[in-house]
Amino acid sequence: MKCRGVLFAITPGQANALLAANSDDSVVALIETVEETWDEDNLAECDYAWDAMHRCLTDGRLECGNGSDPLNHCILGPQQLHQGDSYIVSLVSDEKVREVAAALKDVTEEWFRQQYRTIVPRDYAPDYGEHDLDYTWDRLKGVRQLYTKAAQRGRAVIFTVDQGFLPRRRFTTVDALLDQDERSPLECNTFDDQLWLLLTNRITEPSQLDNYPQPVGVYLASRWLQWEVGNGGFAQAAYNIPHWFEMAAIGYAALGKPKAVALIKEALQMLGSERDILMRKGLLNDTTIHDVFRHFSESDMAVLDTRIPDDEWWIDEERVAYVRKNRDAFRGIK
Repeated sequence: MKCRGVLFAITPGQANALLAANSDDSVVALIETVEETWDEDNLAECDYAWDAMHRCLTDGRLECGNGSDPLNHCILGPQQLHQGDSYIVSLVSDEKVREVAAALKDVTEEWFRQQYRTIVPRDYAPDYGEHDLDYTWDRLKGVRQLYTKAAQRGRAVIFTVDQGFLPRRRFTTVDALLDQDERSPLECNTFDDQLWLLLTNRITEPSQLDNYPQPVGVYLASRWLQWEVGNGGFAQAAYNIPHWFEMAAIGYAALGKPKAVALIKEALQMLGSERDILMRKGLLNDTTIHDVFRHFSESDMAVLDTRIPDDEWWIDEERVAYVRKNRDAFRGIK
């Protein structure tokens, strides 16, 4: 699941305060102060595009400071101010901002599209493809404008993204995870997070589930929808993962949750109209986080959030038990 990223052009005083911060909590407190002002003339919303953007501007990998200088500073630069896994705060000094701004001016659409098609891994995200490429290029235009203004104003730039719910991958294969869990059972949340990371690195579309045993789809689709709805409601799920709804209903049915299945089927009946509204509002193309969030609260699908059956929706432990009972279906996944 991707997280939304934002770049802020900050004053020398704010940059110095961040550099002087002596803990992750202090860094986050300072970032929250910057975010609260929400100075639109000095920010650029990458939304979900920051991942592909960084890959295109570097060498295709999602690491900090990889690729060639100075474009490798644009998003995930080498100067990281937050040491924990829950937050990313990349600082670009005012001197380096001028270099990045100059380099971004030379980035052509043709080059950027070639980078995406040749070095961005196809499994980097479920939405890989031409629409994602168009979306990422459009977002880069705003990033380029921000760096230009920051260079002119003598400002530093920070890139921030809250990824508190994204754990670090500890296993390289599903078999390795299952073997460890058999030798010494992992905590439910740890097992769940690690299996999720491994599977979503391999399976990005429901159509791919035809190549796997049914329990794999039951696990993936039900977890996708549970977490998306939990994070932002059915409207957010309709925005981010509309193609997973049908399989999620099958998944919840296999897990014996009829009330949840009925609610998902009701959501499916509303899905076409919801997507039409998103298209009409232009929210599937170039837009802002605030516009999207405003729509989520106004969406007809929001009423479904008030009817979520708590006893059948939040089923992490039951889903993990289902995987352990059907662990042979998950073995051998490459």
